[in-house]
Amino acid sequence: MLSRRQDDAGFTLVELLVSITVLGLIVSALTFAFTAVIGASRGTGASTAQSFELQRAALAFADDAEGAKAVTAVNSPPTCGGDASAVVEFQGTTFDAGALAAGITPVVVAYVLRPTPTAGQSELHRLTCSAASPTPTDQVVARALRSATLTGCDGPTVTTSTCAAAASFTLTVVAAGTDTKYTADRSVALTGTRRIS
Repeated sequence: MLSRRQDDAGFTLVELLVSITVLGLIVSALTFAFTAVIGASRGTGASTAQSFELQRAALAFADDAEGAKAVTAVNSPPTCGGDASAVVEFQGTTFDAGALAAGITPVVVAYVLRPTPTAGQSELHRLTCSAASPTPTDQVVARALRSATLTGCDGPTVTTSTCAAAASFTLTVVAAGTDTKYTADRSVALTGTRRIS
C-alpha cells in the first residue's frame, strides 16, 4: 500500500478547483471593468464631437445675427441656392475692400437643414451669397442633428414679418446622440442679438 509522505508538495483536487473558480471570478470582474471603461471612453468621444458641432453652429449663428440688417425668410424658400425652405435667412452687408470700392454689397446668409444618409439625421448648412451672385457658398456648420428650428424672434411668434424687426433670435438645435447607449440627444438654444438696426 502506498502512503503519502509528509514532504510531498502539491495541490489537492479541491484546492485546484477552488483556485480555478477564484481566477475565473477575477477575470470576469476585470473584463466587465475593461468593457465599462471602453464604453465610457466612446461616450466621452461622442459627447466631445457633439459639443464641437454645437459650438461651431453657435458662433456662426451669433455672428450672422449680430450683423443682420433684415430677416428675409423664416421657414420659406431662401434667396441663396435651391433649397425648398430656410430655417432663417439674414440680409446684411459686407465690408471687404473690393466691395467698398464698388459700394456696399448686400449679403444674404441662409441656414438650411438637409437630410443625411443616416436615417433621422440632418446637417445644418450656412449658405452665403450676394445679390450680384445668387450661387451660394455652402458651409456645413453642424452635423448629426435631429432638428434645427427658429424658436424665437424677440418672443415666441416666429414668422418672416415678426422677425423682420426683431433684435434677438433663438435657434433651437437638437444634436443626435451618435451612440444611444452612451450619448443621448441634446437640445441647445443658440442665440444671436442684432447690433445693426
